[in-house]
Amino acid sequence: MRKFVVALVLAPVIGAALAAPAVFARSTIGRYPAYTLTKDDLALMRSADRDQMDGKPDGTTNSWQNAKSGNSGSAMLVKTSVVNGEPCRRVRHSILPKGKTTPISYLINLCRQADGDWKLVP
Repeated sequence: MRKFVVALVLAPVIGAALAAPAVFARSTIGRYPAYTLTKDDLALMRSADRDQMDGKPDGTTNSWQNAKSGNSGSAMLVKTSVVNGEPCRRVRHSILPKGKTTPISYLINLCRQADGDWKLVP
């Protein structure tokens, strides 16, 4: 399976990968290491912060694990809100790359569009 290297210290890059599966980054930023996430990892992350959060209260945490890649993580619903009439979510992702003991965490903001898709927002 083809793997994609993603610098996990860049929330916008990860967010873009989550928002549009065809968008990925291959880089290491300064002293920060890059970790490998597969397309399956990203799909599990998207499911955890979108589908599995519907109708759930703030504080809900969904975990994911990919036996193939060895990566795992969780998505916690930090806050739900309505912005310009759209339901929105602030989600904290924690990713534990294979072979690491400390997860990397970052926040993303998502709003549901009229067509039902979730869009990454600043």
